[in-house]
Amino acid sequence: MKKVIIRVGTILILITVGVLLYFVGLTSKAETTSTIYEGIYIEDMSIGGMSKESVLEMMESYANEILNKSITLRTDDGEEVITSLKNIGAMWTNPEIVDEAYLYGRKGNLIERYKIIQDLKETNITYYFAFSIDEEIAKQFIENNLVKYETEPMDAIFERIDGEVFITPEINGKKLNKETILLSLKEQVETKWKNETLQTEVTFDILQAKGTEEEFSKMTDVLGSYTTSYKTSSDNRSGNVANGCSKIDGSFLYPGESISAYEMCQPFTYENGYFDAGAYLDGVVVDSIGGGICQVSTTLYNAAIRSELEIVERHSHSMVVSYINLSADAAISGTYKDLKFKNNLDHPIYIEGITTKDKQITFNIYGIEERPENRNITFYSELISETVPTTERIKLDSTFALGYLSTQSAHTGYHAKLWKIVAVDGIETERIIVSESKYIPASRTLIVGTSGVSEEILAAINTAASTGSIDQVKATVAAILATPAP
Repeated sequence: MKKVIIRVGTILILITVGVLLYFVGLTSKAETTSTIYEGIYIEDMSIGGMSKESVLEMMESYANEILNKSITLRTDDGEEVITSLKNIGAMWTNPEIVDEAYLYGRKGNLIERYKIIQDLKETNITYYFAFSIDEEIAKQFIENNLVKYETEPMDAIFERIDGEVFITPEINGKKLNKETILLSLKEQVETKWKNETLQTEVTFDILQAKGTEEEFSKMTDVLGSYTTSYKTSSDNRSGNVANGCSKIDGSFLYPGESISAYEMCQPFTYENGYFDAGAYLDGVVVDSIGGGICQVSTTLYNAAIRSELEIVERHSHSMVVSYINLSADAAISGTYKDLKFKNNLDHPIYIEGITTKDKQITFNIYGIEERPENRNITFYSELISETVPTTERIKLDSTFALGYLSTQSAHTGYHAKLWKIVAVDGIETERIIVSESKYIPASRTLIVGTSGVSEEILAAINTAASTGSIDQVKATVAAILATPAP
């Protein structure tokens, strides 16, 4: 019984050794020739029996063929940009599949390797290409080749000409949606590279234009209007008022935007259409380029407060003006006095400035009226106090010749407040201080020319001026002029 068992065991050992020797022969032959086992594919290409080097060379050539394929980027306007996958940053990302294919069946113990090789005869093994995209290269391609298709929005235009409204429709702009384009390019490169036709849409975000034709067509309401007269003005001052008004006429403010009367009207130069005219300086009226422009800003201010716009900056004159109630004026002086207001409404506003032949200046502010019909606002100027000057002032001016005598009237000083009174259904509900102003008193002033006078004559004029009497100074100058020259 024992002898039989020994023989059966011996036979099994011999069979196993034989199989191993056969497999070792097979594997040794394959490893000696350094070829890939039959039954292994990359995509639909059989690489069995090929050396690793040959396969790598073939796969690199195939990958380059893919990377040189064209891709079309098409805009919503039908414009096309055609380029290669390589130019948008595409690259073959898994060349290691050649090593993996070569090592297939060469790992594990002899039994495991034998089984893997035998299975290849029944079931093929396939490796697949993987492509990706270098995002930085793709972003640069988008920047260099697609940004030119972006457009800026063109706002709608609202105009009033001779009382008639003209509206130019808006045109929305478009801005590249670079992230979406990048994702689409990645999809083409990573999943659709086998397609005969590679293409992607160039997507844009819409840039909305400010205002719309529909909104502008509703801007028929006069939110605030005000008129002042400059009938007594000289030709030069009248020219300045008309010129300044024309520079503000047609202004358009979107919600949240502000306007500066100074910035709209400057520079105050002859080249910009201004003339010399009277303006306040140091308590007297002097000729200044642009004199009278404050009547423009004052009239605009009163239209703005009646539109209940937000006043950002407003200053009173140093002395009272005749064309408006106390504390309802708005001066412009250099860069330190300006009128600024903001469109605090939910819709755009349009400013119309008009001057007439009979020397009236009007500002109308158009928009969409949303205030209740039963709500009404009025303005009231309250005098708090006044100061009447009791002295006279003499100013010597060496820019004028002896004999020049200019007398300017005294100006009373005032302290005043401007109130806005709100009424609903005719009943007062609010009383709000809009502004508070203090106007300096100015004495009756005599300006005396002293150009080229002798020290003796100047001393005589100074002596007369020290009396504080305008009449005394006039008499002294008259006596000097009447005295024959030596």
